Amino acid sequence: MKKLICAAVAGAFALTGAAYASDIIHFEDDFEAYTDVTELDLLGPWNPAAGTWAISDDQNVTPGGEQSLLEAAGDSTTQVTGNFGPVDNDDLSLDAPLVASYYTYTTAEEADFAGGSIWYRSGLTIAGYEDGGWGAGELEELLAFGWYHSTSRENFSARSAFGGGNWQETDAPLVAQEWVKLEITIDGTEVHFEANDSGDVLTDSYAVPETGGWNGIRLGSYLGFGSANEIDIYYDDVVVRQVVDDTDVQDWHLY
Repeated sequence: MKKLICAAVAGAFALTGAAYASDIIHFEDDFEAYTDVTELDLLGPWNPAAGTWAISDDQNVTPGGEQSLLEAAGDSTTQVTGNFGPVDNDDLSLDAPLVASYYTYTTAEEADFAGGSIWYRSGLTIAGYEDGGWGAGELEELLAFGWYHSTSRENFSARSAFGGGNWQETDAPLVAQEWVKLEITIDGTEVHFEANDSGDVLTDSYAVPETGGWNGIRLGSYLGFGSANEIDIYYDDVVVRQVVDDTDVQDWHLY
């Protein structure tokens, strides 16, 4: 069973049925429907996975679930991509934003983050491509939020590729051996980054996709940096949703 609902009201899927009952769910996966990555490719909403992935029952954050997606250490090319929408910026506002969220976990020790002693660059990316879908035509904008190696950073990092300051350190601390919810919210003119539903940890401007809209998602390594990730990273409960009821909007814009 594919975990993909395009332009449909949530309700049938446990991950979104209660929390986002009035929202439009464009993309979602809790990785509970697969026994291995082969089934992820065949049954899931993703394009064929690249690199070292595994469906793992070692960690899980889904209520009542058992599994998550594991990006194993030792690979710089691990990624899985998918398509949704498109969602036009003209349809977004402060009270009706597009929200992309996921949970992430690492088995690394907190001491590993100090001084940039290990290498890691990975997380969730959403994008707007000119011809619709990940990698289709010219890239118009790309937003990312997750793990980013640096000798001076102790917090999660966020990126607006063509808008603000590219890779920026947020106010959300890196944590080890604990699930963290990271969220990107697009209100049509600005992008907001939030951790653990605790308020805005960074606000940035961005280049507005005007033709293709928002239409692509990626989990995994940010390609092109050469070195392989040196930590295992888990992903769970990935959701891209469009808020249609302003009572369901987090008060991130008040922080």
